[in-house]
Amino acid sequence: MRRSLTPLLLAALVTLAACTTSRSGADTARANAALDDAEVLHVFITANRGEVMSNQPFVDELQHDEAQAFAREMVAVHSTVLGRAEALRLAPRNNPISEGMNRMVQERVRQLERMDGAELDRAYVETQVMLHQQTLETLDRMLIPNARNGELRALLVQSRPEVQRHLEHAQQLQRQVGGHDAGHGGHGGQ
Repeated sequence: MRRSLTPLLLAALVTLAACTTSRSGADTARANAALDDAEVLHVFITANRGEVMSNQPFVDELQHDEAQAFAREMVAVHSTVLGRAEALRLAPRNNPISEGMNRMVQERVRQLERMDGAELDRAYVETQVMLHQQTLETLDRMLIPNARNGELRALLVQSRPEVQRHLEHAQQLQRQVGGHDAGHGGHGGQ
């Protein structure tokens, strides 16, 4: 099953990239210019909800101790950021980018829910790397450049280094979990 997972991850990245970037520079400028603060906020909220959604179900299912701790941390951190985003004095507005992100995360969670053991650990960590890479790209290319509201922009700029740290941590976990001893460091016997 793992062999079919990598092409699926690539397809999801391409799909999401198509939502967040365009086919030409002119299209990119038009797409980015079309996002107002309400849409930027909705994309940011969707990304953080996606992080909670892609971690919460697996907190107690992962075998690798560090992956399990990472999942707990992601739920806590992204729930806090989500609360800060929702507290802004802006009304978020749904948009095609948010919808594409949400569909991708929901599909990925459904796939992860059918796995267990070392296969789940590997696929979970791959998902976290992918989501954090995509969030960084979205922050850099779309959200921060389009945010006009000072509070919203400050939240996005403050969040970026944390997302970078999460990506680096997930990549470190990927090296640990992706090896032939992916279950090492687990709960021993579970």
